[in-house]
Amino acid sequence: MSDAFDQWVEWRSKPPGDRRSIPAELYAAVTSLPETDRSNRQRVNEVVRRHDTARVSFGLQY
Repeated sequence: MSDAFDQWVEWRSKPPGDRRSIPAELYAAVTSLPETDRSNRQRVNEVVRRHDTARVSFGLQY
């Protein structure tokens, strides 16, 4: 099973015209990181976990 980092890298590396997508929550969490941290597996997975936890804590639904 792939983690958030794998999903991000696969989506980011897709060729032009490829219509694969990632969940909006994953995109929002990862793009909140500085560009340099977006290639760090630990930072990406951490921010996605925090984003998911905050969303559940505040009862937000996407």
